[in-house]
Amino acid sequence: MGEHINIEEIEGPVALCTMSGVVVRASPVCAQVLSSIGLREVPAQLPASLWRGLETAQGGEVEWRTPGPEQVRVIGCSRYRHRDMYVVMLRDVSGAHAALARRLHRQRLEATGRLVASIAHDLRSIVASVVYSADFLSIGGAGIAESDRREALADILNASSRLQSTVDGLLDYARLGPTIKSKVSLTQVLTRAQGFLRSLFKPEGHTLLIRIHDDEVVGNGLIIEQIFVNLILNALQAGDRIKVEIAAGAAAIPGSGRPGVCVRVLDTGPGIPGDQRDVVFEPFYTTREDGTGLGLPNARMAAESMGGALTLEPSDRGACFAVYFPAPGGAA
Repeated sequence: MGEHINIEEIEGPVALCTMSGVVVRASPVCAQVLSSIGLREVPAQLPASLWRGLETAQGGEVEWRTPGPEQVRVIGCSRYRHRDMYVVMLRDVSGAHAALARRLHRQRLEATGRLVASIAHDLRSIVASVVYSADFLSIGGAGIAESDRREALADILNASSRLQSTVDGLLDYARLGPTIKSKVSLTQVLTRAQGFLRSLFKPEGHTLLIRIHDDEVVGNGLIIEQIFVNLILNALQAGDRIKVEIAAGAAAIPGSGRPGVCVRVLDTGPGIPGDQRDVVFEPFYTTREDGTGLGLPNARMAAESMGGALTLEPSDRGACFAVYFPAPGGAA
């Protein structure tokens, strides 16, 4: 029976509950947790939603959040059968969730900053092309040769198409429109990514070698660019004088076998130890004090959202990440 457990002498957040979820005894630490969710006296009935969660978990741990608009408390809960009662552990994990939210927010700000810088550079060149061609047609008037007029109009149409593609890609990135699946030039994407990261490549320091020719893939250009920015940053942060090599070739997409293009990002850093290779794609795993542990998981999720994949491949030196994208003309 419950009376054989001296709950009051336990230092952990432990409570003794009836089969229906009524707390009959609680340790001092657990009493503080109960008080934080409004249960200031024992016996007390645990919230129905919390008890249902424990029923569903069947011995596993659940997280329960206080309802209502006021400050939310997050309680980690688990229970264990003891004869005709339950021993329940209740831990306040609100602080851990707040820290997690701050890390997520910082990562989103970093990603947004990179995206804004990339888009601003791209849009500036597109708008400049339109303005130049429009000025040429306006100033030249009737004296412009027909061939020059057609060329200027073609430039405006081409720039307008690029502008629309960029805006559509941005809306897709923000999930405000239909998924974008268009042909994307890897050369153009990597050129933008390289330009954005240029300040990180110091003289006699890091180097970037791109072996991409006319390879095209299917997807959202903005999202693909962010994947490579994440992977290149990940390589550069591995140490000093890092050499990053990027090469592409035809390959089947893992898991589907559909025709694709594989882009390998290989660096000369210290590599990833064998005991860490299985966890590098887990959210919040990082070996850097200022890292968020979200770059690689986000990159993999982005690749998969376009029908591709991201894997870590064996390498003699450094780390080698392989990004797979659908190829133009491949089966959907």
